[in-house]
Amino acid sequence: SLQAVPADFGVMHRGAGYLVEVKEVQHAFRLPAKNFSADKVARMAKFQMAGGHCYVLVCHMPEKLWRVVPIDVFTGARVPSWDLSRFPTMTSANVALLNIFGEKQ
Repeated sequence: SLQAVPADFGVMHRGAGYLVEVKEVQHAFRLPAKNFSADKVARMAKFQMAGGHCYVLVCHMPEKLWRVVPIDVFTGARVPSWDLSRFPTMTSANVALLNIFGEKQ
């Protein structure tokens, strides 16, 4: 049987714990709820409540642009899809990760 995991990646950086979930969508700025299960959101939110940092990296394939979205965006009421247009786009996963970890680009 498959065991549930809290996120795609778990990282320790400068003494802090991070969970990073990666999503790929075929839309310019939306993430469908079917692509991000409520139980996965809940596991990540619990980790954050315990002092961790949780982010979702979303790759929007039509433009091949990335967004970094904090887990808090997904913890409210479930919606058919989330509008992520308020989050800036980045040109690569590397740039997005640097953004998460507060490193200079």
